Amino acid sequence: MANSQKYRVLGDSFAAYTFDAFDLLLLAMAFQPIMNDLDLTRSEADMLATATLIGVGFSSVLMGWYSDNFGRRKAMLWSLVSFSLLTMLIAVAQTWTQILILRFLAGLGLGGLWGVIAAYIAEAFPPKQRGLSVADMGLFMTILSVGMFFGYNLFG
Repeated sequence: MANSQKYRVLGDSFAAYTFDAFDLLLLAMAFQPIMNDLDLTRSEADMLATATLIGVGFSSVLMGWYSDNFGRRKAMLWSLVSFSLLTMLIAVAQTWTQILILRFLAGLGLGGLWGVIAAYIAEAFPPKQRGLSVADMGLFMTILSVGMFFGYNLFG
């Protein structure tokens, strides 16, 4: 694979992981307004995150199979589009149950990204660069998380 193409895969993967991270971060930041608007307990709000992660678990296996059989690009695009649309639908949800179902379904899209992106990057880079390229994704996510933490605490 040409250098420009493999670095495009890496850049696109960074962007996809960023959307993934922001989705979970925004859910955490929206907990208090959601709890106030729907008069939820902390446990009910926590179930929204749990439903998301359960969806992620199911989707990781399903999308791994899908990407092996139909292509990494299709799997990644399906995951991005589905979790984006399902997350947007939460804006019009009226009840806790509606939000819970939408969070589970959005989790199905989110989970597809994690394994597919790692495999996509590994396939794009030669064996001598694979470990470092996948590790760069972990470093990026760490920097992003630390940056969001400080940004929220300093300016939030």
